[in-house]
Amino acid sequence: MAYRGSKGKAEVLEILRDQMLFLELKPGESIQDSELARKLDVSRTPVREALLALQKEGLVDIYPQSGTFVSRIDMELLSEIAYIRRMVEGDVFRTLVGQKANLRGRLEKFILLQELAARENNLKDYVVNDHLFHQALFRAAGHARAWTVIEPHFRLITRFHMLYFQSSGGFGEKSMQEHREIISCMEAGDDEAANRLLSSHYHCVSTDSEVIREFRDYFVQ
Repeated sequence: MAYRGSKGKAEVLEILRDQMLFLELKPGESIQDSELARKLDVSRTPVREALLALQKEGLVDIYPQSGTFVSRIDMELLSEIAYIRRMVEGDVFRTLVGQKANLRGRLEKFILLQELAARENNLKDYVVNDHLFHQALFRAAGHARAWTVIEPHFRLITRFHMLYFQSSGGFGEKSMQEHREIISCMEAGDDEAANRLLSSHYHCVSTDSEVIREFRDYFVQ
């Protein structure tokens, strides 16, 4: 994909991060700053700066004398991130369930957009709206700032979700159904069912996942 127009460091960083998170640039892939600069129609300086920033985010590995590579997916790290997210989001769920929050009007749009993305076989839009659904839960519980603090870590799970949803055969029907059930649990104030759903929702991020076997080269061994 070629890009045109003047771009600053922040825009280059956003484009490259997006390409890595949504697997346009694959885990383990060798990358050249000169080639990226040519495709983005920028000088090499903002590309190099972006790659250094992405190294700090855990998406790029830079080895002197060897090269620069898109980082492979570290499932031990993702499992820890999923654990933290489950603890934090569990508290968000408990708050909303305790309030018997009626958020159907605010949340169903993301499910409808996921359904549209599934029909159009648009995996990126599907995953984006999956994440927006959860962001909306944090906002509804009054924790919008908490989301901005933890989201840079949470988004590292994006690459796994991209692989998981495309390999599951159902393009995320289970995830969409769980989103619907989450809304119903909140409306009913059913804390026990909400906890079961939350556990199921994060079960896919597992070190024994079939996704790892199917896409072995994308993962840290």
